[in-house]
Amino acid sequence: MDYIVWTDKMIHKGALAAGTWSKKQFRIMGFKKIPRSGWKSKVIGTRVSAQDYNKFLAIKHIRKDKLDRKRGLIPEEVPKEDKFKRKINWDYVYNGQTNKTSIN
Repeated sequence: MDYIVWTDKMIHKGALAAGTWSKKQFRIMGFKKIPRSGWKSKVIGTRVSAQDYNKFLAIKHIRKDKLDRKRGLIPEEVPKEDKFKRKINWDYVYNGQTNKTSIN
């Protein structure tokens, strides 16, 4: 298993939009609870597996997508054809109305 040593730059790469970190990210860094001040000095220089570091970064992107959905920058869900082979009326989706379907 590959290990990486935490650096200040690596920690800041995973920060969320508000410049904070999530509970899951703190768990990956080795904390059971969200720590108070001085936590970075405890993390810098310790090792983390490459797999855990990738999870740490992925959490940032997951949270960003949720915020973008709240802001309306991306659609809530991209509709797919259902099992009855209905076609999606995309005008309703992109105009913010409910998802209406029509049968072939």
